[in-house]
Amino acid sequence: PLLPPILQGAENHSLNSFELFMPAQLVLLLVKHTVQYAASKKNRQLMVSVEN
Repeated sequence: PLLPPILQGAENHSLNSFELFMPAQLVLLLVKHTVQYAASKKNRQLMVSVEN
């Protein structure tokens, strides 16, 4: 399948491009599993929040 062209302009930011390929729910899933993995390795210093 062809991908739409990614236009580089003043109104287009890298976050917009990122969100094309990484929906918010996927990011939340990755954060959840990253925190679980860190906890399983006894890494208590990893602190992640939705705002980050």
